[in-house]
Parts: sequence; C-alpha cells; structure tokens
Amino acid sequence: MSRHPSYGTVDVVPLPARPGLQVGGGHRPVLLARFDPTRDLSASTLLATDPGIDGIDVDIQMCKTGEPVVFSRDRIGIFDGHAGYVSEGSLDSAKALAAKTGERVLALSELLSLIADPHSPVLSVRLLRRGTAIPVLQVLERAAARGRLRWDRVLVCSPILNELAQLKYLSPGVTTAFVTETAEANYDMVHTQFQPDCFFIAHEHADLIRVSFLHDLGARVFVWKVSTETEIDRAVSLGVDGIVTDRPIPWRPRAVGRPEASTW
Repeated sequence: MSRHPSYGTVDVVPLPARPGLQVGGGHRPVLLARFDPTRDLSASTLLATDPGIDGIDVDIQMCKTGEPVVFSRDRIGIFDGHAGYVSEGSLDSAKALAAKTGERVLALSELLSLIADPHSPVLSVRLLRRGTAIPVLQVLERAAARGRLRWDRVLVCSPILNELAQLKYLSPGVTTAFVTETAEANYDMVHTQFQPDCFFIAHEHADLIRVSFLHDLGARVFVWKVSTETEIDRAVSLGVDGIVTDRPIPWRPRAVGRPEASTW
C-alpha cells in the first residue's frame, strides 16, 4: 500500500517512469481533432485522417464495471427514448444500448488496437470522472507492452486535479495536462502543486499575457473548442503549442505559407 500526500492511499504499485511527449521548437502547433466513435469506425478510417491533423483528442467515461470507454457523453440515446448511462452498467450493456440508438461505445483498448501503427497519431486522452487514472494507465501500459502504443505520442489530461496527482504519482514520465474551463483558474497554484506538463485552456480565454505566463512557468499551452480556420489562425498568432478542433479542419501549411507540423 502506497500513500500519496494529496489524496490518501493508492492500491497500485507505482508504474515505471516513461519518456513523455516531446515537442520540437520552431514549428506550427500540434493540431488535434476531437474524436467520437462511429458505427462504421475501422483502422482504415481512423488512420485516414487529413494529413494536416496530427492526432485525436478523446473523452473517457467509465463503465460501472471499471472499463474505460471512449464516448463524449455519459448518456446514451438522449433523443430516441431509450436513454441510459455508460457509467451505470457494464461495457456489454452500454454497447447493447448504443447499438439500439445508432451510437457506439468503444473501449479504450479497442481504440488503441485501431491506431497501432509505427506512425501513430498523437493521442490526447481526457479523463472526465474521478477514479479514472488507474484503469486508464493500466490499459495504456498493456498496449505499450504489446507494442501498440508509443509513450511519446500520448497526452493524458483532466479537469480534476486529483486525477493529475494520481497520474504523476503512478507514472511520473507520462505527459499530463490540466484542462481549464473558466478564465479564473489559478495556474500558478496548479503548476506548483501538481506540475502538469501542459495546460488546456478554452480558446476564448487565450491571450498573449496568459500564454506567455504559462510558458514562463515551463508549461506548454493547448487551446480547445476551436472550430474555424480563423480561430486556428488566432491561436497560432498567440504562440500556442497545440490546438484541439471540434471537428477535423484541413491544415494547408504549404498553400498559405505556414511552417510544417511539430514533431512530437
């Protein structure tokens, strides 16, 4: 039994440190597309991402039986009268309900099997619920052991500070990010106590002062909920390190004179 001062006991032996995500200097930001699973998803469709997009950003929900799944909402079947919740049942029951409603629930392990590729995209994994860090790290560890995952292509982020603390304690080498949803976040306190490698901030709250402050702390800055080329251009002008789009938006660096993509 190991004890971490931030949140009590942890019933898991700490994982070995892994080399984190690295960004090259002097390049354009990493561009991530928000991802939701579809019924016809396959390895070929996932890997056929627009060449201007460097990776995907996924939300993680937890089934009651402990499996982390890729799904942007907890509630399934909102519009057809068969509503249920991913977090209230098993993975099998969540998949069965999703199949009835034309949706799809995809286990994180299934997603990793689809992107097993030497040139795999960057994967940003967003933990939305408490108690998610341990099972997610276990899935990532198994995928890495089987050669399906490169640790230098993975970013694990959360708006929940205790999840960041667990991530850092269990796997000090994993690249982490704190997700903020308001303009009033205490970045200095978060950086001092939890040491995230990156901050995800809403694009409407991003400005030169905020981005420069976070860079001065030694953190990288991503903006999220970007949905237009104009918003992408604004983010680039602020000098951010990464951009998360609501949907895949073609990036044409040669056509408009932008530099090539960052190498992670």
